[in-house]
Amino acid sequence: LLNEEPEMTDSTVDQSLLDVNLDDQQDLEILADNTEVELRCKYAEKTERRNNPGRYNLALVMENPANPLVEDIRVWVPIPCSGDRDEDIKRYSKAVTRWKSMLGAFGLPATPASTEEFIGEVATVIVGVNSDPQYGEQNTVRRWVADAR
Repeated sequence: LLNEEPEMTDSTVDQSLLDVNLDDQQDLEILADNTEVELRCKYAEKTERRNNPGRYNLALVMENPANPLVEDIRVWVPIPCSGDRDEDIKRYSKAVTRWKSMLGAFGLPATPASTEEFIGEVATVIVGVNSDPQYGEQNTVRRWVADAR
């Protein structure tokens, strides 16, 4: 297959391998530390915790609808379970508080039925900035702001 010459047709003659102008590339942005912003959830999934199998996180990918050049923000929110309460009441209480804050920011019920309920919803957050040697600076959700709508 690799040694065969492709058949040339009218449609292949006029097209190049890459049909974009590489000079059109724009740098993606991050938001300044402690910025309050509305973010829309574009992806939500229940994922197993890498360091604690059998326990789960809600993995969210959030986008800034006001500025499409802002890098997506990825968030992992621990899903509290009764086993957490038995192991470490402080960690459990913090997880429940964070979960309640997140649901309040989205304006969602206290017991969402599925991850699908998050997709397309908007939440107000305070963002932070983390620096990673491999990925550079990235935004994080520092705090969920209660839904004021």
